[in-house]
Amino acid sequence: MLTEDCVFDATGPAPDGVKSVGPHEVRRAWEAIFDDVSSRFEAEETFAADDRVVQRWLYTWADGHVRGVDVFRVRGDRIAEKLSYVKG
Repeated sequence: MLTEDCVFDATGPAPDGVKSVGPHEVRRAWEAIFDDVSSRFEAEETFAADDRVVQRWLYTWADGHVRGVDVFRVRGDRIAEKLSYVKG
């Protein structure tokens, strides 16, 4: 689902997050969430315009939650960029 040069700009640590480039770095950035069986993402709203997709979401885990938004850039049928932001 990702381009070979995809960029993921994470929400933390504040204030600017961490940038991961390429599918392997992106996978590594998400490993802790993938491994946490209590974690769950729920899309609250998604819309697209040209090569951009915006998604509001709710992320929950065992003892908390956070709301945020992702701004994606797509190239063809793959994600080329994912910029993530959270409320708070």
